[in-house]
Amino acid sequence: MDRRSALRVIDSTLRHIGFVPTGPGPCDYDGTILVHGKPVSVAISIPDVQFVQKPRIHLKDRSQIPVETLAHIEEQTGICYSSGAGLPLDIYNPGQAILRVLEEAKNTLELSYGGRGQAELIDEYQHYWRSTLPARCFIARSSLSVKSNAYTFIACEGSTPKFLALAAASTLRGYEAKATRPAKIWRLDGRLGPAGSMFAPSTLADLKIWFHSQPELKHELWDEAFQILLDGQMLFLAGINALLGIDMNIPKPITHAVGRKAIRKRAMSRVISSMDKKVTVERYAGKWSSMTDVAARNNPRDRSFSDISVAVIGCGTIGSHLARMIAQCGAGSSSRFTLFDPDILTEGNIGRHLLGLDSIGQNKAHATAENVKRFHPGLDVFSYEANALDYAGLLGRHELVIDATGE
Repeated sequence: MDRRSALRVIDSTLRHIGFVPTGPGPCDYDGTILVHGKPVSVAISIPDVQFVQKPRIHLKDRSQIPVETLAHIEEQTGICYSSGAGLPLDIYNPGQAILRVLEEAKNTLELSYGGRGQAELIDEYQHYWRSTLPARCFIARSSLSVKSNAYTFIACEGSTPKFLALAAASTLRGYEAKATRPAKIWRLDGRLGPAGSMFAPSTLADLKIWFHSQPELKHELWDEAFQILLDGQMLFLAGINALLGIDMNIPKPITHAVGRKAIRKRAMSRVISSMDKKVTVERYAGKWSSMTDVAARNNPRDRSFSDISVAVIGCGTIGSHLARMIAQCGAGSSSRFTLFDPDILTEGNIGRHLLGLDSIGQNKAHATAENVKRFHPGLDVFSYEANALDYAGLLGRHELVIDATGE
């Protein structure tokens, strides 16, 4: 269906259910949807009749819905009516597609009214701590103590920042570390959530209110958290449902004054506290990215290879692909992972091999190990250009030995 025809169908469909065009776009309409029989005013904007960009729905009157009970919110008044998997929409039947969008928005609001919205909001709370740079934690969640020391830095490829890294060391293989700083991680046994209608803090004053509203954060911990931020460190809170990072933007005149000794460093806390409504904070939504955590998500009910020492004999067609798949299941993240092969990769191998043209002439074990290590910076892979039988003693120290030679 061409764009003009799609616009006519959408217009006819929305007018039929009482929506009126408002502009400024050709597909911007206002209307009402019934939530448990109660009319709720909404605006719908359809930026793309092919639905590559999904239609946006906003509340027109926030007082009609207690915003703190909404299950999904994208922007200040927006409704996230589709799950993370998205909502398939039929581009050949745009009228029915728009009706489906409105029905999903209604279901989302009714879910909130039904008392499950707050619980779902907390489960997805990390979504509301949006940050311009994603944060990835390369420390295994299971290895954290109640309070752990770490480093944060911007992981760059060349001059391009890729993400904020949270790691046990100040370097990450495969990336250049910039703006390295110490950080703290506090492990919490409960969930983190909004403070009433405040979804995420933007100032130091907001942060204090938010902090005191969290059941898992005792009031006496605020002074310690504040001091961490004053010291120029980042603080990450690792709840059951979210990994949230906080950084405080100390005004430059204050830091310059401390540097000139115009303000004593011990008086800095009092000065910053007195202007807490003007001091902004940066938020980071962290993802558990250690190889242990990555492997655990493959099948949470089964044991991964993270704590099993593995040796693969032969890095040909079968062995090379097997090595990569075993690594994706955790091998080499915290236990020894070893590859053996005495042969060189040739042109005749690469049609079926894990490796490609750029590895021709290299030893299969060494090249496969390097390929696997590029999959994740937390992997350590040992390789030997040798017959494995010459290293019988070393093989005996592995819990699992796989013969992938095909002989």
